[in-house]
Amino acid sequence: MSVLSTAHRERINKILAYSFRPKPRLKISEWSARYRYLAAGASAESGKFQIDRVPYQREMLDDPIDPEVSETFWMIAAQMGKSESMNSIIGYYIDQDPAPILIVYPTLDGGAKYSKKKLTPMINATPRLRDKVRDPRSRDSGNTILDKSFQGGDLTIVGANSPAGLRQLSKKIILCDEIDTYEPTPEGDPIELADARAETFHDAVFLRLSTPTFKGASRIETGFERSDQQYWFCPCHLCGEYQRLTWDMIKWESGKEKEAWMECKSCGGKWQDHHRIQAIQAGEWRATAPFKGVRGRHLNGLYRLIGKKKSYQTYLHEFVAKFKQANAKGREGLMVWVNTFLAETFEDEVEKIDDDSLLKRREPYTPQTLPDDVLYLTAGVDCQVDRLEVEIMGWGQDHENWGIHYVILPGSPLKPDVWQDLDNLLEQTYTTKSGYQLKVRSTCIDSGGEKGVTETVYRYCKPRFRKGIFAVKGGKTREAPVVPQNPTRNNKLKCPVYVLGTASAKDYIFTCLQIEDHGPNYLHFPESLDCGYDGTYFKGLTAEEKRTKIEKGKRTTYYHQTRTRNEPIDLRVYALAARLIRNPNYTALRKKRAQDLPKQKDYQLKDPDEAPEPQEEQEKPKPKPKRRPRQRIKKGKTWATRI
Repeated sequence: MSVLSTAHRERINKILAYSFRPKPRLKISEWSARYRYLAAGASAESGKFQIDRVPYQREMLDDPIDPEVSETFWMIAAQMGKSESMNSIIGYYIDQDPAPILIVYPTLDGGAKYSKKKLTPMINATPRLRDKVRDPRSRDSGNTILDKSFQGGDLTIVGANSPAGLRQLSKKIILCDEIDTYEPTPEGDPIELADARAETFHDAVFLRLSTPTFKGASRIETGFERSDQQYWFCPCHLCGEYQRLTWDMIKWESGKEKEAWMECKSCGGKWQDHHRIQAIQAGEWRATAPFKGVRGRHLNGLYRLIGKKKSYQTYLHEFVAKFKQANAKGREGLMVWVNTFLAETFEDEVEKIDDDSLLKRREPYTPQTLPDDVLYLTAGVDCQVDRLEVEIMGWGQDHENWGIHYVILPGSPLKPDVWQDLDNLLEQTYTTKSGYQLKVRSTCIDSGGEKGVTETVYRYCKPRFRKGIFAVKGGKTREAPVVPQNPTRNNKLKCPVYVLGTASAKDYIFTCLQIEDHGPNYLHFPESLDCGYDGTYFKGLTAEEKRTKIEKGKRTTYYHQTRTRNEPIDLRVYALAARLIRNPNYTALRKKRAQDLPKQKDYQLKDPDEAPEPQEEQEKPKPKPKRRPRQRIKKGKTWATRI
């Protein structure tokens, strides 16, 4: 029979003590009212009064001990008692239900500040906790600023930016604060790493708290949308209708912000600040979505009951003044106000193009009557399962461009017939008003589809590379240029492939679509429906909108597809890439055209309808005398034999 070591015996005793400990009789809200706010010389009634002053906090504190709740998300405005609530939850588990606790802050420095300025003062001010958690001492490794031990459990504070601090830990209570500011780590998402520390606890508690940030990039908003989405509903003192407090209820007259009031959504009755406070005191939590095990609570700054500044007469006066200050600072100030006061995600104005406005600005030209400013033709080809979509584009001085022909070639890209149709299309001749003929000189074909289609595109493009037919595919790097300096041949067929910066290309196209005056970078479209530029085309060209998100801690833009068909904008990207690969010299093309056209005097490309004056006949220069051919040396002879 083996003898247990002292360490093993202590471990077993700790597990047994945890397994058979008596269940706590108090709720977190009751413990907080009875002990949390019980300072020296105060009565228990003072703690109850502190909880009653903020009625919505009572049910929030009990979320971690609700057996039906698996996760909790609090999307709360700044200065709404978030840290105080977290302190009460920590104090409850130290005193009533000892367990290992993990607190995750965005950074390790932030966690240390929380421990020194909020957690430690709370422990020292609460008699029930003062003797259970010792003061941090440098010689006591069990009790430091970031690690605290107590009977039956311990508390560890880590930074989300330091995944090493999450290793080799086993915790039951996981508290993650300000989760919207967490940055991804090389080892994965910090929240998932923290949650993995509680795998061995069937009754683990997961609480996430934060003010939101950007729309589409907010962790707290994503979690809240998965929850039952509870809001604090307040009754009107006039009609009794319960409602959420939102910013559109705030009213004021210009120059009279001190007299700001609220307006009932139901009856339109007028609320003064004391009516707002009474309504909050009489309010209740109401879920606005089905409960599926995830609890979510939302509170904005309009529910604030404590902390009015002396320079303002009422809370409503302060709310309006702070809004005006934020609005005066522009976008950055307004973003902070929306995030920290309204507790809502900030969404930039979405950049989108109106397809009707593009449809109305079409012009009367055809592939056989192109404007004489068109100097160079390119094509973009998009491969679909049952067709090829092609757009022919013309380019002129300062990259002014013209849509010429949008064609759909039916047929599977895996069959040769559709590629023969593409050959025939690319060999067609297009004519300007002055009679000059043009052909497509550069073509880009999308090769980023299915594997079989990709190989087919490679087989088609590789022998035609020198003819200006290139295989391309979209890249994932946001800052990459539209076209790289050199193509890659990293494929089985060793076909040259250009990896495009599609985000940069779409930035350029979106900018060009917003130009309204003819000239550099302006986009022209033909009026004739035979050219393919109908309403369906323009809906596809405007099928994406430019949005903003936070990625790896940085603000960046991306394109969100709002319609099913977006091939026209992809074709524009490929046709643009075809022009950039060849990089035509427009000045040289104009000179060459002037030489190729019949001899004319002062021919103006901008005014092709004017009849050019005939040039005077010049005397032909006399031909130069032919050079006498050099005498060849007969085979077998040397220079010496010619002497």
